[in-house]
Amino acid sequence: MARDPTTQPWNVRSTGPLTLDEALELLRARGVHVPDWVRFFIVENDDVDLIADPAVHAQYLSLRESPATRILWPRLLSSKTGRVPVKVRRRALDGEEWALAIFGHELFELNALYALFSNGSGSMTFATLARHIDPAGSANLHTQAWDEADRLVNEWRRSQT
Repeated sequence: MARDPTTQPWNVRSTGPLTLDEALELLRARGVHVPDWVRFFIVENDDVDLIADPAVHAQYLSLRESPATRILWPRLLSSKTGRVPVKVRRRALDGEEWALAIFGHELFELNALYALFSNGSGSMTFATLARHIDPAGSANLHTQAWDEADRLVNEWRRSQT
């Protein structure tokens, strides 16, 4: 069963959107590891060419493979930058809560995937990778990432009172 964040709706910042640098600094200040092997790209909210589903806030993987295909970590990296490209809708910069939830979710998943690739055989099947990040799954990295996003937002809210 899919798990949505429980902290929605997220507040919009009254002074206007954050910059990408401000969002990432906010995450770092909250103890989130922002690795140098991730590169965020901001896309317009209504851009369905880069992120097809309008309900999806961010996307970092668009592989199509047979379930048994072995995937190595470098396969997730851009051949041009050597980083994992993460497309994020502009609305993720609408405020601190938005940034903590969306960027925090993506970074949790990616850091956890990196650990799985690093601590295991260095590869996993496409089916295993897909199970880890499937939005319709339960008790997977995607679900855990929403738990972490909710924790970050709730911590932020407590700090603002």
